[in-house]
Amino acid sequence: MEISYPDEVTIAGVQEFAAPKELVFEVFTQPEHLKQTLTPFDEKIVALEFDVRPGGMYDYTFVTPDGKPYRFFWSIFRSPKV
Repeated sequence: MEISYPDEVTIAGVQEFAAPKELVFEVFTQPEHLKQTLTPFDEKIVALEFDVRPGGMYDYTFVTPDGKPYRFFWSIFRSPKV
């Protein structure tokens, strides 16, 4: 993954996947897949809202096994071409 820090509050990432683009698109646009994909370990998604159109966002919160919540917000600048 390529990560950059365009300003003090932004982290930008670009990831390439060794999978068909249709499958990657489905994984990042279907709630049942996102709930498994967005949490790295044993966390549980407790809030999830997303819109993958340009100008849209991902906004989700997960809770770690010890009860700590973490919120993430991504902005969508370009929709993927499938």
